Amino acid sequence: MVKLAQKTKAGKAKKKSIKKDAKSHLLHAIKINPEFFDAHYELGCMLMDEGDFKNAEKQFKKVVKLDENHADGYFKLALIAAEFKKNKTARNQFEKAVTIKFDDPEIQFRYGIFLKIIKKIEEATEHFGKAIE
Repeated sequence: MVKLAQKTKAGKAKKKSIKKDAKSHLLHAIKINPEFFDAHYELGCMLMDEGDFKNAEKQFKKVVKLDENHADGYFKLALIAAEFKKNKTARNQFEKAVTIKFDDPEIQFRYGIFLKIIKKIEEATEHFGKAIE
C-alpha cells in the first residue's frame, strides 16, 4: 500500500514538472514571437486549468486580437465571462464563437447550457439541436 501511495505521489510530481516545463516553453516561445497566437492559446488553456482565470483571459484576448477568426479563443473568453456572471460579455463571445465555428458541437452545447442558465430556454434549445446535428 505504501508503494502505491509513493508511486501516486511521484506521478503527480512528474505531471506538475511537465506542466511547469510546458508553461516555461510557451512563455519562451511568446517571448521569441509575441504574435504566436497558438502559444498564447495553449498558455491560456493551462492557466485556465490551474484556475488562473485573470491571466488566462489576458492570453485569450491576445489570441483573438492576433486572429479575429479564432473561434476557440472567443469560446474560452465566453466560458471565463460566464464563470464570473458577466452574462452580456459571455453571450457576445459565444455569439462570435458560434458564428465562426457554427458546426462545433461543444461550442453549441456549452452555449446552450449558458442560455439555459440565463433563462433563454428557446434559444438554448436551438443550440442544443445544433450540437446534435
